[in-house]
Amino acid sequence: DYGSDTVSYTFADPANLPGRPMLWTPAPVEDPQTFLDYPLEGATDNIAVTITDAEVVNEDGEDILRVYLEVTNNTDEATSAMWLTNLRAYQDGVSLNTSYASSAETDGDYYTDIEPGSTLLVSQIWTLRSGSPVEVTVSDYTDYSTDVLCAATIDLS
Repeated sequence: DYGSDTVSYTFADPANLPGRPMLWTPAPVEDPQTFLDYPLEGATDNIAVTITDAEVVNEDGEDILRVYLEVTNNTDEATSAMWLTNLRAYQDGVSLNTSYASSAETDGDYYTDIEPGSTLLVSQIWTLRSGSPVEVTVSDYTDYSTDVLCAATIDLS
């Protein structure tokens, strides 16, 4: 009734709505084997990449994984590691979400243009969901015909 001076509101807690699916937690994969035989470095005509280091840091109460990469731009145009590499991180067989923490100088360099023939140390970060190992893969973003160039299994313990 639009002619009334009374308005009614109903508040509901989204976490307790009827029919809400149960929260799902992936089963831990304590000894991942998928990428064990991959090297820590790889190259195509467009890029050369080396996984150089990794660390777990706590940002605003969340554990995040920071992986450092040396990226060489072998194209003929300046472009960033973001447009040269396809980075993925998997924990317990499920991909991790990238994070936006910025406590390391190299975090922003993932988006910095690299001149042709130049190499830049960059980092990418992901929010961890458990203490299980993390598998990180790198492939050539500019060439979808290539498989994983390099990978690392990072033990968090």
